[in-house]
Amino acid sequence: MEGWKFTKANGTDHYSGKVNYRKYIGKELIHPCPNTSSKNACGEGFHLGKTLRGAGEYGVPDAIFRCSYTRKDVLGEDKHKVRVSRLKVLSEEPVWKGYGPWGKQYLSFLDSLKDIKWFENVGKPYKKPEWAKKMKMVDSWAVAWDAAGAVAWDAAWDAAGDAAGGAAETMGGIKDGYFSKLMEVYRAGHYPCSFDGETLVIF
Repeated sequence: MEGWKFTKANGTDHYSGKVNYRKYIGKELIHPCPNTSSKNACGEGFHLGKTLRGAGEYGVPDAIFRCSYTRKDVLGEDKHKVRVSRLKVLSEEPVWKGYGPWGKQYLSFLDSLKDIKWFENVGKPYKKPEWAKKMKMVDSWAVAWDAAGAVAWDAAWDAAGDAAGGAAETMGGIKDGYFSKLMEVYRAGHYPCSFDGETLVIF
């Protein structure tokens, strides 16, 4: 049977930090003192996600390991997790797999945020982008927060609905859509308060 383990970046488990799965690739791990009296998913033993999503219920995928185990070594389990006395570490898998079908795009998007100079240019002049018919600039955070109200929420909701419906072509919404437009403003060092398809309000 196949199971998944999300670990810290160095390959050690999140709970104890003592078991290094990377060092056991191609080898068996045998627990020294498994709790055999309990059928609970939690307790002494090795814990694996039954699926990648299941593994994500209990840890962050800084590193991912694909493992195998047999039914006779199962000590306890629930919907997402299995606790075993013995397992074999088969391989280390790409981290993007832990973030779902859009994993590659998601991690690429996170990397792209590292060079943004957040809010560096708030209150300074900004050239109206071509995709906005009108643009209004506010001059304080208080006004900016007031402006970022129902219009922005409704637009974000619509974009999220389109994405969930399978129309998304990039992480965060439809390609060249609502979120892509807002990211352009963030990258310029400004704060986008709202955009209703016609008027862009920024600080």
